[in-house]
Amino acid sequence: MLMFVVQLWRNDQRQHSDVPWNIVNSELIRIEVANVLAQASNNGFVKIDREELREYARHVISGSNERAKSEAVLTLGVINNPGDVKLLKDIALLENPQTFRAAVIALAASCHPSGEAALAELRTKARGRENREFVQMKSSELLPHKHCP
Repeated sequence: MLMFVVQLWRNDQRQHSDVPWNIVNSELIRIEVANVLAQASNNGFVKIDREELREYARHVISGSNERAKSEAVLTLGVINNPGDVKLLKDIALLENPQTFRAAVIALAASCHPSGEAALAELRTKARGRENREFVQMKSSELLPHKHCP
């Protein structure tokens, strides 16, 4: 099954002519495929260019599809590159209802001290009480239980 997902990512239309490629190549579906592959890579089930997945996620974040942006933020969290912590923190600080929670979850899953520092900053800078409580809740839920290499 994962090899099929890899072929979707690689846009292997010759081998799968029956697939609705216009849907598969839509921004939302493509970033969801990237997320699955990042998770599979984390678990050692597939070898994939994680930097390519990361670049695509960052591209989606710069776009206008809010639902795809949220998935892209979560994908950066799965990829777990310390170079994305500032972007994730900046997204969270915007407190956009479409991306705030995804950014907090991605930061809480971060294996880098800068991720924890970003969460600490969010606990004090988030404007809404509900948002501050969400940061606190995810920090206490995810930080103690995350699996880092």
